Amino acid sequence: MVYVTIFFTCLDQIYFKILVPSIAAGAIIGKGGEAIAQIQKETSAKIKLSKNDDFYPGTSERVCLIQGSLEGVTAMHNYVMDRIMERPETTSASAKQLGVDTPHATVIDSKAVVGWQGKDPQNPSRLVWERHKQVMQVHF
Repeated sequence: MVYVTIFFTCLDQIYFKILVPSIAAGAIIGKGGEAIAQIQKETSAKIKLSKNDDFYPGTSERVCLIQGSLEGVTAMHNYVMDRIMERPETTSASAKQLGVDTPHATVIDSKAVVGWQGKDPQNPSRLVWERHKQVMQVHF
């Protein structure tokens, strides 16, 4: 999974943009939109997902925009990450049929998640790392 995170602040509103695997979108939205409506009510944060066939360029992942207070955005982000972790896993055979490469991730200096290809986590793929150039760090 590749995540692009961008923070923008305007007064006391935060806009947080991430990429989510398209397979997890249904779990985030919930049946009939009930889950997403409930979490928006609980957190007072708003969430928008790009349309089914509207992927971030060069990926098969959907753009997710979360807007609200710091506390609301944090709670909504935790909800989204929980749904992503619950998503159904593809089997190796079905992934190979679809031409999907299962990514791996590691934490470097506790600040960045980097995907890599191959067996050596100490030698991340340059292409995958390049996709993280848009990550901006904001201190509150």
